[in-house]
Amino acid sequence: MAYLAGMSDIKIANLALSHLGVSATIQSFTERSTEASVTSLWYDFARLQVLESHDWSFARKVVTLALHDDAASGLWTYRYQRPADCVVIRTIVNPLGRSMDAVPFQLENSDNGETETILTDLEDATCRYTFNASAPNLFQPGFIQSLSYLLAHYAAMPLTNSQDLQAIMLNSYIRSQRNAAAMNSNEAVGDVPRDADWIRER
Repeated sequence: MAYLAGMSDIKIANLALSHLGVSATIQSFTERSTEASVTSLWYDFARLQVLESHDWSFARKVVTLALHDDAASGLWTYRYQRPADCVVIRTIVNPLGRSMDAVPFQLENSDNGETETILTDLEDATCRYTFNASAPNLFQPGFIQSLSYLLAHYAAMPLTNSQDLQAIMLNSYIRSQRNAAAMNSNEAVGDVPRDADWIRER
C-alpha cells in the first residue's frame, strides 16, 4: 500500500530542513551543498532508528527461519539464521496461537563472529520482525513526520550550531514518534489477555 505517492527520501530531508528553518532545499543527496552532505550522512541512521523504535505494520514480516550451520550453544536446541533484512526481531511465533506464552529466544554471534544468529528451542521456528523498509512511499505519515524530526535533530548542530534547536527537534521527535506508534498500534485488534495459569487450572 502506498500511503503518500511521490514521497521520497529527498522530500523527507527537505522536511527536516524546514523544521530547522533552513530556507535552502536539496534536489539530491549527491549535490555539492552542506545541506545535502549533512542530511545524506544521517538519513539512513535516523531511518533505522525510527524503524527500531516500534513494530510498524508497514515494515513487518513473518518468515520461517533457516537453520544456521553452527550448532546451538548452551542449553538451546536450535540455531537459526537471522534474516538478512532484519532490523529488530519482535518475537518467535508460538505455533499454538497468539494468546499462548511467548517463545524464549536469544541472539548470539556465529562461531566466526561475523553474523548474528537466533537461538531457541522451537523446531521450524517462525519469526516476526521489522525489516529494513527503505521505500518512502510505503511509510505512514506519522512515521515520515517522526523521521523528519529525528533527521532534523541530527542535522541541527552542523547546519545551525544551535543546541537549543537540536533539543527542540529531539523533543518533537519523541512526541511525534509516540503519537505515530500509538496510531499504528490502533490499526489492529489484540488478543484478549489470558488468565494466569492458576486461574485457568481451577
